[in-house]
Amino acid sequence: MMARLLIAVAVLLLFPFKAHANLTLTVSYRETADLFSTMDNMSDWLPGNTIPAYREEWEARFGWTEADQQWVDSYKEYRRRTILKGQGSPDPRSSPDGIFASRDQLTAASDPLAAHFLQHTTIEAALASLEKAASVSDAEMLRGFYRHFQPEWRLLLADSSALQQRASELQARLKSLAAADFIASIAKFYRSDLDGEFTVLFTRRPPGNVASAEPIAGSFILLQSPPTEIAPSYWDTIVFHELVHFISSKQPRAQKQALTARFLARCPAPSSINWGWLAEEPLAVAWGQATYSSKVLRSPLDPKENWYAVPWVNLVSRTLAPTIIDQYDRGSDIEDLVDQAADRCIDLMSVIGSQ
Repeated sequence: MMARLLIAVAVLLLFPFKAHANLTLTVSYRETADLFSTMDNMSDWLPGNTIPAYREEWEARFGWTEADQQWVDSYKEYRRRTILKGQGSPDPRSSPDGIFASRDQLTAASDPLAAHFLQHTTIEAALASLEKAASVSDAEMLRGFYRHFQPEWRLLLADSSALQQRASELQARLKSLAAADFIASIAKFYRSDLDGEFTVLFTRRPPGNVASAEPIAGSFILLQSPPTEIAPSYWDTIVFHELVHFISSKQPRAQKQALTARFLARCPAPSSINWGWLAEEPLAVAWGQATYSSKVLRSPLDPKENWYAVPWVNLVSRTLAPTIIDQYDRGSDIEDLVDQAADRCIDLMSVIGSQ
């Protein structure tokens, strides 16, 4: 084990780190994305990843039949068989991505169905060409699934008219805030090369006061917003939190492995722990929410408020954010932040060990 750690550290020292950020961030609305998000969550094919509120809303408005369940069961089987993301957390000691966001799980190939819908602008075209993303039998099943539920999802998507205006408002907001410079700073920190377009797509979420976001199919974020929600000021922080994960996933894998070895050398936590909570997620909060709010919005997060639902992520992100913010102009080193996260991991392990 020690020999492996030393080799990884040597790779870190020798790897030529040069980041390039030429990423265009756009915000829009597409009915194809709205349909995909609504039906994928309604199916509840992956509890813990899908959002229960979609099924709850559906059953309350339309009821639920045996035929509905049969179609959903077929859809679940297809999704679990063909998707890469959300299928468990690999041990970072053996994963090529280590403790960081997976490069493979944030690509179009990781989610063929999502990628297919997001490539189209009309539902009719997406349904007619499903064979491009699925086998003939799977494509036929998927068309049957969407046709079976069509009367209901047509009613739900009719509620989404306000989302087009929200997309225009957020696009203008990000443009006025010079978001490109902030994206370049994140890429420099992670030493990630970024090119092309990253698209934020507004989609409906059942009524309530909660918005959420999901990175999907490579270079997309689904920003799930209740149609009745009054335009909140935190939409862009949600976007940048998820964008940090995307940029993190693009790190050179040699760097990911070296930083993982560095982390594990300080805190050899058990493989059963949720590794995303220890470094990846706190860094996304510290960069995408705290630093963005402080340096771009000029309105720091309130330390009295909860920054993240998971208590440990909330705590660790608060210890990382000051370093990133204080060193923003000259740039902070990812090695130093990984060390800080590892030290907090040691604290957590001491608490676990004492119980």
